[in-house]
Amino acid sequence: MYLIQLPTNLLIGDFIAYSNNEMSKLDGDKLRFTFAGSIYFNRMKELGFYSTDKSTICDRVKKVGLEGLYNKKIIE
Repeated sequence: MYLIQLPTNLLIGDFIAYSNNEMSKLDGDKLRFTFAGSIYFNRMKELGFYSTDKSTICDRVKKVGLEGLYNKKIIE
């Protein structure tokens, strides 16, 4: 098994890093992070991550070398 680091220049990597950081702040455990109309939604739009264009999303994944990630067997 190997570990995968999801980079913050992909939406999911930024979502995990941002929400973990915000939740570690005072009362951060009371915040709700979602992709639809919540705290993270505005950040997603500001960073240019909000897209429904499949080719744009695929290009981002290719650029960080994670294309086909879910086609790989990671547990023996």
